[in-house]
Amino acid sequence: MFSCFIFLLYYVSQCVVDETFKFFDTPYNGNWYDLPLSIQKLLLFIIQGRKKPVLLSICGIFVPTYEMLLTQCKLTWSCFIMLYSIQK
Repeated sequence: MFSCFIFLLYYVSQCVVDETFKFFDTPYNGNWYDLPLSIQKLLLFIIQGRKKPVLLSICGIFVPTYEMLLTQCKLTWSCFIMLYSIQK
């Protein structure tokens, strides 16, 4: 049950990161060059916002994404194998 909660946490955080990138890519891929100059200037701020995506962090320590989940699984597996080999 706990592992399902952990996976759900990582899933939600990854969805937020993905939607952030999608939000900032949409104006860039549209026909922004056909819009009036004043709106083009406003869209420029949105397009530049892609450099810093919205991230959910746990206690300000790390951001739970699929990449972090995979890293933690690899570390857990390595520790398990090391303890198993020492026990033999």
